[in-house]
Amino acid sequence: MGEAAIRYFIAASFTDRLSRAVELPSFDSLVAELAELIAIPSVSADPAHQADVAAAAEWVADRVRRAGGTAEVIPWGERPLVVGEVRASQSPEKAPTILCYGHFDVQPPDPLDLWESAPFELVERDGWLYARGIADDKGQLFMLLKAAELLAAAGELPVNIRIACDGEEEVGGHSIVERIGKVLDHPIGLGLEPGQGVGAQPSDREVLGQGLREAGREAPQLVQDQGLPLAEQPAQGAGQQLARVPRDRDDG
Repeated sequence: MGEAAIRYFIAASFTDRLSRAVELPSFDSLVAELAELIAIPSVSADPAHQADVAAAAEWVADRVRRAGGTAEVIPWGERPLVVGEVRASQSPEKAPTILCYGHFDVQPPDPLDLWESAPFELVERDGWLYARGIADDKGQLFMLLKAAELLAAAGELPVNIRIACDGEEEVGGHSIVERIGKVLDHPIGLGLEPGQGVGAQPSDREVLGQGLREAGREAPQLVQDQGLPLAEQPAQGAGQQLARVPRDRDDG
């Protein structure tokens, strides 16, 4: 079995194990939790929102701890990083380790007059969710953290998960790359940017994404700047319950 096939196997086993081992929360309860993160206006490009970026970092770190893991918010340059780990439920010293990247900052919501609802209020309309950051990248990041929490609570987390998140992806920062380069050697990686799949050897902003295409498969994707109806979403497990999540959409 080649390296690419192994990466795909790990990802597929993770989502399958979640769906088999855990009673998933309702869609409404997941949306309510996600709405907490969405409500933080963590606009990295605006110095006026520096405290909000820090608040989003604390929210992510708290979620890692709720999953039974350890996490810390690390001052690094102008914006904080979140690094943490949730250990495998059984024999963590022998289990594979997956490095998972996501970012908790968002683009500015301007122009506000193009929005039909408040950009930092999670709203459902016609089976779609709308908000700034809903799928770049807070939705994906939340699904990862929730999946880890559910699997760990059930004693079914098959891998060690190392979390590496930043609050400057939207302004082209490189702090997370610098941090990863100091502490990790060639982890298997799961990228949570839209369109990324499972990959290895992070490089620059594409911290974790070579993609499932290396295994001859199309990576699950969300279409940029438009939503996807429920039936077209490829997500599984906790993500399946949030399958109405679209890309960010400035709907005017």
